[in-house]
Amino acid sequence: PCLALAQTDTVPARPLVLQDAIALQLSRMQIYSAALEAWTYTFGQEPAAKVELKDAGNGLLEGTARFNYRSGILADREETMGVITYHITIQADNGQCKVRITHFEHTGNRNATGGGIDIGPIYEGDRPMTRIPGISLGTAQKVHADMRMQVSDHIQNMMNAFAGRMRAAAASTK
Repeated sequence: PCLALAQTDTVPARPLVLQDAIALQLSRMQIYSAALEAWTYTFGQEPAAKVELKDAGNGLLEGTARFNYRSGILADREETMGVITYHITIQADNGQCKVRITHFEHTGNRNATGGGIDIGPIYEGDRPMTRIPGISLGTAQKVHADMRMQVSDHIQNMMNAFAGRMRAAAASTK
């Protein structure tokens, strides 16, 4: 007799992580100061943005912010609107600044009739095939893909602005 087993997806879904490195010919402390200034004009302008850790000695700056999400694919579904919170880690070193954005998490619109629909963590690819109350699996995948695209575009614009502010600060120190 031959036994047959169903194939399972052995690779777990990976959470979305966005990162960038900015090369500057400055010391760690100069880069850290430039990062603090750039934060004020970029990530610091996001809704609910706050710095959670300042460690100048190690060149570390951490904070959180959120992205206000509105579905681009589901018209009149205010339950899926809401916010996507995220965590920002900025590491200043001699000659470069690394920016890493993680922990993207969607929380649905609590003011919607019937409450919000939480998609939860945003993943690099498709989200795990787990049921979300109030929405079908197919729709959840589509909304997740829309969220990932909107957040990726928004964060890339933020990182470009952050890098521009860093370079401007570097030019003013010369």
